[in-house]
Amino acid sequence: MSANPTHPGHCEFVALATFRRNGDAVPTTVWLVANGDEILITTGGGTGKVKRINNNPGVQLRPSTRSGDVDTDAPTWSATARIDNSAPTIETTNKLLRKKYGWQYAAMTTAQKIFSRGNRIQTIICLSEIKPLASSDSAS
Repeated sequence: MSANPTHPGHCEFVALATFRRNGDAVPTTVWLVANGDEILITTGGGTGKVKRINNNPGVQLRPSTRSGDVDTDAPTWSATARIDNSAPTIETTNKLLRKKYGWQYAAMTTAQKIFSRGNRIQTIICLSEIKPLASSDSAS
């Protein structure tokens, strides 16, 4: 984890909290890259987080470890999510993730192709309007 990141794009991993219809937060550790004012995240098309974002685009992010551990004093940011499955966005996201994570990203995508038997539909979550939250406003 970055000691005191000023923006979630500086983190190696974040816990992305999406929200159920009843308002309960569901955090998921994700890989991410900054692209201008946006953050790009790759995921599978049928995941729960994609379904929840389609119902409620408001999300929260906190720096985390690869395994999802979040420090109690970690900052929280709010953001607005949208799904973008366009070829240029997928290409840009993959290029930036390969640059940031190197062999780790290559290994993950290879494993996904093997275990999904090529049936994985890649979906990009684009985050904008990223703002720090006061600790009392956090969903965790």
